[in-house]
Amino acid sequence: MYDLSDLVVERQKLGNVTDIKIFRVLRFMPYSIIGDGANGILYKNGKDLGRNLGLNGASEAVKFMHENRIGELEILQEDPYHLRVDECLSCAGLPESGKPLCHFEGGLLAGIIESVSGRAVDFREVKCWGLGNGTCEFKEFVR
Repeated sequence: MYDLSDLVVERQKLGNVTDIKIFRVLRFMPYSIIGDGANGILYKNGKDLGRNLGLNGASEAVKFMHENRIGELEILQEDPYHLRVDECLSCAGLPESGKPLCHFEGGLLAGIIESVSGRAVDFREVKCWGLGNGTCEFKEFVR
């Protein structure tokens, strides 16, 4: 469903990169249509993608996040996981909104960690530019 290796970008002059401002308009548009229900949809979509990337460890996750310009991932702790993402695609530089903004990235990381660890993982964002922080941090939600 999310096999990016076969994805062909047919843009000979413009390539496969777009301005982050345009990405953010598209990224936050669902909120104007369905409100905060977009959070769960973005998280689930990110998690589905992360599960299907076929990454084989933390170093591959760090590399994937960097090469795809999603953010600079650092694994602060394992079991339970605590991750930091600097220069986050969705929120870096945005003004404080009083709430976390990176539901897609949290889901993506949960899916990646699930596929690598072989166990169910979910994350809660505890730091975000939307919360007034200069970075994003995700802690594993232990049930």
